[in-house]
Amino acid sequence: SAAFKTTIDSGTTFIYVSKEIAKAFYKQIPHTRAASADWGEGAYAFPCNEFNSTGAISFGFGAKEYEVDVRDFNAGPETE
Repeated sequence: SAAFKTTIDSGTTFIYVSKEIAKAFYKQIPHTRAASADWGEGAYAFPCNEFNSTGAISFGFGAKEYEVDVRDFNAGPETE
């Protein structure tokens, strides 16, 4: 892992990182695609079933690591 700057705003559900970091992160989830046109600049979309098979998501800040349930790392379906 490498250190990098990020912005976490407790008033939103999003975490903002550089485009390079986001691209590298989402490249690890099968069948991910850029979804800026649907969700806004820098957004990505992925099939929920692929993401659930990926495992846990975790973020480290300093010496502390936080695990995020995959159900909470999902903005919802693109279409109903």
